This record gives sequence, C-alpha cells and structure tokens, in this order.
Amino acid sequence: EGCQWMLYISFAYSDGNIAWAGSDVAGIYRSKDAGVTWEPATVGIRASAGAGIEVDPTNSDRVIVVGVNSGPFDENGLYLSTDGGDTFHRTLQMNIVGHRDFRPQIAWDMSSYDEDFGGCKVVYWSRESKLYKNGGYSDCALYRSDDGGENWELIQTDQKLAGAMIFCDPGSGDLYAGNENGTFVSRDGGKNFELILDGEWLSPDRSEGRRVGKG
Repeated sequence: EGCQWMLYISFAYSDGNIAWAGSDVAGIYRSKDAGVTWEPATVGIRASAGAGIEVDPTNSDRVIVVGVNSGPFDENGLYLSTDGGDTFHRTLQMNIVGHRDFRPQIAWDMSSYDEDFGGCKVVYWSRESKLYKNGGYSDCALYRSDDGGENWELIQTDQKLAGAMIFCDPGSGDLYAGNENGTFVSRDGGKNFELILDGEWLSPDRSEGRRVGKG
C-alpha cells in the first residue's frame, strides 16, 4: 500500500544526502541523494511502518525508528540500525499503535557524544499517550537509553508530559518537552521537569531549542 500517509521525514545532521521517511502502515523509506529518489529500508523491522525516525546527529549510521501499525501489535516498538539503515534490530518491544503519530518523539543528546563509542550515548523516547479504539497505551511514559538505543529505562510517568514532543539542547543536554499543557525542561536527564512557559507547544525549533507556539 504505497498510497498510505507519510508520517515523518528527517535528515541526517552529519550528512545532508541521507533522508528518512516513515508511513502510517506502508513501510519505511531511505534516500541517499537528498530526497531525489527513495528505497524501502525495512530489513529486520517487523512492524508495518515507522514514525519519529531520528538519526544520531553525530553519526548517520545510527538510526532509531518507532515501529508502528494500525493496531497495538507485538511487532511494534523501537528499532535501531547501526549500519545506516541496511539492517535494523528491535531494542524495545512495545504494543503501541502510533499510525497517526506525527510528533518529534526521539531526542538524541549531542552533549553525550563519545568518540570511542562512535556516537551519542544518551537518547530519549516520549511514548504516545493516545488511546485508540483498537487498544494500545494511554498512560504517559518517557524512556531513556544510555548506550545509544540498545537498552531502555522507563524514567518518567508524569501525566502532565503525556504525548509530549521532545528536544534535547545540543550544548547543555537539557531535555525540553512540550504539549497542550505547556513547555517543560529537565536539567537532570529526564528525572524531574519544571514548567517554564504556559500555553500549547506546537513545534520545537530543533536547531536552537526555541519554541514556536501559543501562549
């Protein structure tokens, strides 16, 4: 079903020729020529499609995809590639739905870059909180990985952060989260958040961490 919705497009910060696109239920696609041509890139991904695709800003070979589908299937969850998307393996099984989830929901922490590791070690995922008619999760959850997406820990379940878009300041590592409840920041790795601006958060400017929204 190549005619399905395209959910999310992102580029590799370290290589502008590399781009990714995920659909709602019709696969994941990669471009190596800045979006001129596209190819399926789903080896190892058992979910039907992907959302929230983000490339490690310091290493275009490291890619995280949120595997989604029209229902909360066992195949969904987080998938990691360490070879530029030639292959993926699942690192967190999660019965999410996500096939209408347009949020920036993966945030790499550039301040955690480790040369020996070959990329950023810290990365966050803000799980969807929407309850679909066919199931899935409805409670808030924020996860953190300290090894580049291989292993994940649940670190936050505060309902005021439900379904938040997230962004990590590339210099300080501060984690920003925003939704209809306002703009929040954590300066301790996602353990605690403080409200810094009332009003709905519509979109983060991920190049500088500035907020665009109402309120």
